Amino acid sequence: MAASCCKQVFYINSLHNVEQLVYGAIRSVLTGRPGPVVIAIPQELQRADISISDVLMPISYVAEGMVKPDRKIVREVEELFHKASNPLIIFGKGIRNEKIEDIAHIVSGNCPYITSYAAKGSVPVLSNYLGTIWYANADHIYEVLEKADMVLAIGEEFTAFSFNKLKSYHAFSNLVQVHADSNELGRSFACKLAVQSDIHFFLTNIYLTKKAWNIDSPLKAKKKSDTLSFITSLAQNLPEESTFFADVGNAGYAAISDMDLKEGQKFYTTGKFGLCGWSVPTAIGYAVSSPHSMVLSITGDLSFNMNMQELASLRRYKTKYHAIVCNNHGPQNILRDQVDELSKEIQSEDQQVNYKGIADAYGLIYQKVKEGKEIAELVKGQKNFLFEIELDRYDYPI
Repeated sequence: MAASCCKQVFYINSLHNVEQLVYGAIRSVLTGRPGPVVIAIPQELQRADISISDVLMPISYVAEGMVKPDRKIVREVEELFHKASNPLIIFGKGIRNEKIEDIAHIVSGNCPYITSYAAKGSVPVLSNYLGTIWYANADHIYEVLEKADMVLAIGEEFTAFSFNKLKSYHAFSNLVQVHADSNELGRSFACKLAVQSDIHFFLTNIYLTKKAWNIDSPLKAKKKSDTLSFITSLAQNLPEESTFFADVGNAGYAAISDMDLKEGQKFYTTGKFGLCGWSVPTAIGYAVSSPHSMVLSITGDLSFNMNMQELASLRRYKTKYHAIVCNNHGPQNILRDQVDELSKEIQSEDQQVNYKGIADAYGLIYQKVKEGKEIAELVKGQKNFLFEIELDRYDYPI
């Protein structure tokens, strides 16, 4: 069953090959196209004692033999970029392990560049950086693509999470895609030139003509996100024993990438492709098992409304827990075409959700807040709070 949906299954049938198989499994995970790998351990071996050498650093597991494209291919990329009037560079998750300075030498003084969600925080933030694109804020990049006549995508796989709306733009007819995995080349968009290359080799061996051009983009000019300001101030204002659970959605994604924890604080999330509504029951369960922790879930209006019934557990277990609902009156983590084309309806678009009424029904104290420090003052007692912070529907934190 596992083999049908995994890259590889390793079955440990002897104590003598544990080390070899575990190393092989980790190497499989970190090599080539990402995917799950299963290690099966039979019951009779699960209680056995073994000695195993020190675990190697992850880079030691990666298979050798990086792909180095022919210099003619690199030269062809340089020529296509040179001929373009308004090129755009997109960086994807393939650049996450690269040095900032290796990326800076390409983009400094050059054309506009953006990152997809998986590459956020992995590039230098210069004046020509237009930010991170994902499905909810794709509208802000349309203006750039209207004027761009070429796209150079480095380490980008073009998932629907970021690029589902952008397939019609003419700039993608002149797409140069560079990726270490040949399976990703041309998978989402047809390429004018597809280059299989180790990303580090490409970044350090390419020379791009400076093609600076200005774009007055909303993505570049918009004010600092209120969601981001709230999230970044939250941990710093709460005590060291605080434990945070972040849900799927705008606020959850901002917490994943921009929430700086203090020493002693803990943070849990399902990540980008987790489950809506996950943080409320999980945080309550954690609070039951850790009565001395201050437990808070950071959730959006859609996610909270999916699992609010779990608040009934607070009375039963008499535990301390606080819910923070970042209410932007809309489901920003659902693709609009799912609604328009599949005739779905979304409950959280109801503008009249009564969060005070919900808090009263479950025995929580309702409080509308604007800043993290307000929460810090209120949670010092023994009460459970439901905090609501209202945010603009089109406030995109990443």
